[in-house]
Order: sequence, then structure tokens, then C-alpha cells
Amino acid sequence: MYKEKTLLKSFGGVKEEDGSRKTEYGFVSEDLNAAGMRRHILIADDIAGNREILGDLLREDYVVLYASDGIETLEILRKRKDEIALLLLDLYMPNMTGQEVMARMQVDEDLMSIPVIVFTVDQQAELDCLKVGAMDFIPKPYPDIEIVKARIAKCIELAENRDLIRRTQRDKLTGLFHFDYFLRYVSRYDQYYKDAAFDAVSCDVNELSSVNEQYGWQFRDLVLRSIGISVNRFARKTGGIGCRGEKDTFLLYCPHQENLEDMLKKLEEGLFVDQETAGKITLRFGIYENAQLEPDVEERFVLAKIASDSVKGDPEKRFGYYQ
Repeated sequence: MYKEKTLLKSFGGVKEEDGSRKTEYGFVSEDLNAAGMRRHILIADDIAGNREILGDLLREDYVVLYASDGIETLEILRKRKDEIALLLLDLYMPNMTGQEVMARMQVDEDLMSIPVIVFTVDQQAELDCLKVGAMDFIPKPYPDIEIVKARIAKCIELAENRDLIRRTQRDKLTGLFHFDYFLRYVSRYDQYYKDAAFDAVSCDVNELSSVNEQYGWQFRDLVLRSIGISVNRFARKTGGIGCRGEKDTFLLYCPHQENLEDMLKKLEEGLFVDQETAGKITLRFGIYENAQLEPDVEERFVLAKIASDSVKGDPEKRFGYYQ
């Protein structure tokens, strides 16, 4: 039973016989139904009658939770984020509107992957909600219940497939692409931006093994996770992409920046708010400018890594360049 619970944990479903939490990896609706699983759905609507009517119609297929305003919706989502497979959200609620709830979800790493279907009668509101992150809409008054169920099932399936793809493509600790997928996206950049100049960057943590020995693996993982967040932020800002390479190496591929050194210094400075923590970590960078001229995609980052290693052990130098 323990292994089964571990396998099914956090996938928005419960085993009917014991009501316990489950799953990390996805199954299509038919698989979960066949296994006696029912996903959790949160209905957020300030009108009790609306909540109860829809809940009664969905109770046969889902475990239904309720919220009466936006603040309560966020509280339940945060408390039960590993269970809830879908949020059915009314836009017009007291204390906090549906749009505000979605805006909060989009900046919360624990909630941004939960799919949202919005109740609305306003087409302009539909467009605004799409921009904020809604996956679909259900008009009021409710259409035929089979239409509602079909939309719910499709949104959950799409969200689960998206999450599974993300877990396959990205490093669990840092959220960055794995190296193989990173190279695929670099190749796409070559196809889409044939005339643009790109820089390949290798970022390495100095003496990470010593840091691990002195401060422990939890501090080491904090360092790596923080670098991952900063690399991802840098990639978004420049229109590039990032990945975690081997162990303590991070890679960036971005449009050529004239002030790249200054930008990378700010990346390092922004790693930690705590100055004591920041003082324990130093980074070094290898830069291969106009890397798109090297036809072998993987070789670009091998050369950037060589440039980074060329300043290894020299406290006066933080940047190496491949010429």
C-alpha cells in the first residue's frame, strides 16, 4: 500500500476505498477510473446554489471541494495543491475576483500548473482570462452536463500531459532543461534566427565539492536551485534558454549582448539576499561569442566550458573567453 501511495501521490486523485492522496505521474482519465481513482476539483463561486448544483452533477466522477470567495480559493489551493486537479472559477466573487485569483496563481510556483476553467457570460472577460492563464470557459447558465464533463476531462488531460512532458524535459532540482532537450531547442533557434548572433555561456560553481563537504548537501542544493532560478530569469530577460549541465555547470544560449559581463555579474549578485550565504559561493563564466558560427551545436558549449575552466583557480578572473 505504501508503494502504491507513493506512486500515486500528488496527482489530484484519491483511491475511493481509503481516500488517501496519490500520484506524481499521469494517467489518462480512463486509466484512473479503471483504478478506482477520482480527481479532486475545486468549485469557487460565491453563490451557494451554483456551487451545490454543479457539485451534485460532478460528484459521481470527482471529489468536489468548495470555496465561496477568492481568498478562500487561494487558501484551499495552497493547502491542497498536491490534490487538486482542476479549479472551476467564477469571475465575480467578493474579497478577491477570479481574475485576481488567476493572477496570484501565475506567480506562485506551487499553483501555476493547476488548470483553470472560468465561469463567465462576458466575452471580453474570456479574452482577459486567457491572457492570465485560463484553459477554457463554461458559460452561465450551465450547458448540458455532458458538455461540462467533457471540457473538464479534456483540460485535466492536457494539464497532466503538459506536466509529464515538463518533468521529462527539465531537471527536477532547478527546473531548467536537461542537456539533451536544451540542445534541441538551440537547434531550433538556429532554424528560426538564421541571421542573428548568439552567445554560448558556461556558468560553473567554484569548489562545489568543498562547499558540500563544509556546509552539507542541503546548502549545496539551495545553491544549485538559486542558480537555476537566476539562469532562467536571465534567459527570459534576454530571449534565450538555459539548462543544467553536469553537476555544477549551467549553460546559457542567448542573443549577443554587448554588456554581457555586467549582466552576468548582476546574475551572480542576485543569487542570495543573505550576504553571509552569498560570501560562501563564487561563480566563473566561460563565454563563446557568436557561437552560432560553430556548426556543431554541442561543441559550442564544450568550448564555452573550456573558456570557463581557463580561469579556474584564479581568484582575480571570473570570465574566460573562447577566441
